[in-house]
Amino acid sequence: MTLWGIEKFKLHARGKCFNCLASDHVVRDYRSPTCCWRCRGRGHHASGFPRKPSEHRVKQPAPTSKLSFLQLSSPTPPPSNHTSTRDACRSYLEVARGDPAPAAMVAYPGDPRACPNGEQVFVTATRGIKRRRDALVGKAAVCWLQGNSHDTEPYHVGDALRSKLGLAFEDFQVVKHYPEQYLVIFSEERFRQRVTQQHIIEDGGRVFNFATWNEAREAEDAQLEFHVNIRIEGIPPHAWGEDVAALILGQSCAIHYVEEHTRRRERTRTYDVWAWCADPNKIPKTMWLTITDPDAEQPPVDTPRIYVQVHHEPPTGLKHALSYKVFPHLVVVEDLSFIIGDGGQGAPPNHKRRREFLWRYGELDSLGEAQGCHDGDHGCQEHRNHRRDEDHDGCGGNNADIEASQPRAVSLAAVMEL
Repeated sequence: MTLWGIEKFKLHARGKCFNCLASDHVVRDYRSPTCCWRCRGRGHHASGFPRKPSEHRVKQPAPTSKLSFLQLSSPTPPPSNHTSTRDACRSYLEVARGDPAPAAMVAYPGDPRACPNGEQVFVTATRGIKRRRDALVGKAAVCWLQGNSHDTEPYHVGDALRSKLGLAFEDFQVVKHYPEQYLVIFSEERFRQRVTQQHIIEDGGRVFNFATWNEAREAEDAQLEFHVNIRIEGIPPHAWGEDVAALILGQSCAIHYVEEHTRRRERTRTYDVWAWCADPNKIPKTMWLTITDPDAEQPPVDTPRIYVQVHHEPPTGLKHALSYKVFPHLVVVEDLSFIIGDGGQGAPPNHKRRREFLWRYGELDSLGEAQGCHDGDHGCQEHRNHRRDEDHDGCGGNNADIEASQPRAVSLAAVMEL
């Protein structure tokens, strides 16, 4: 190893265990067999590694493009709790997902090679979102500069508006923004109109461009063509709320409304919602809902800063949490393309206006569509009488189903072992 390599390794190992390079303990507290720095195997030192480095190096494979939270939170336990020599050279992400063990470099927490390239999240426009949108529409503008703008700050934009248009300090607020450089929020719509009609303002050798802000400025149009009924089993009573249900379904659905009996918490066996969905096949069959211990609440944002003393306690250890296994049961799928008159033109032969599905408490959805529910049937009474009532919801509910419907909590550490 070169001198530069030695110094680089010392910097990497600083504050870590010199045996396994973990950061949560030191070498004097290490109780497992000796760990080889070269192959990550156990029972020998790097100096006793049997092969030459050139024989051991393997090209690092490209990271997987799909590494979702659901995969990391798989409820299926591993066959063994013992860490083998083969597992020692794998990242904790690969072990958690159950991937085959390649002879690859160990990924570290936050490693961009191990992070997913992209995911999609659906959010319903709540009252808060609508209220904030209404406060911006008509009063907000975006601002950007032509050419080099690294030496420009928000106060330069303010100076230009005051000197060129005669606006006062209290007439607007300038904040840094992206992808445009600044977002300007005016106190009245007439001030925003004056600025955007001017469009270009030159001041101090800088050229400021202004345009009206709206919510579609940096967005892409999307259409959700399915309306689905989902009954989420396993949400504990203290987490009973639309915000929690929205987080559970966020990667596949946006909640339309919550059933009234659920909203009033008249029964807590399942959290029943209707939701908009782009692809019902992406609704997960099960996942883990992890709720951490509460933290100190922050003061309201409308409280003036001069009256607020924000203090955040630094971490003193691992964060405790409880994880609950939840089952989002898909009950009904309605195809909205029939409403707009498309009628499923160009769709597969099994294209239907409405489908109803069978399900059981405590089990992954696998029974499929209820037979006898024909296109246009909204009641499907034959199957509803058989499988669902207020006492035994699901497909032929029984005492085992009732027991399986109760929230099951485990510690976060136990989930991370899965």
